Amino acid sequence: MLEQSQTDARERAQQAAQETASEARSELGRRAFDTLEEYFPDEAEQRQEDSRAQLIAVGFAIGFVLGILVGR
Repeated sequence: MLEQSQTDARERAQQAAQETASEARSELGRRAFDTLEEYFPDEAEQRQEDSRAQLIAVGFAIGFVLGILVGR
């Protein structure tokens, strides 16, 4: 019984540590992007424009495929 409790506690601690590490990596990534945008605003704007263009292209492609499928 004691061994099972210790094993459960160890697993919970490992899971909590993994979640904390994942959250820390996400926060670090967000801060890195914020810093890059601050120091390189022109490049950041270009990247955002490229992303918008890609999203528009994907939207048109999905609309085209759905139009074909619905038209059947």
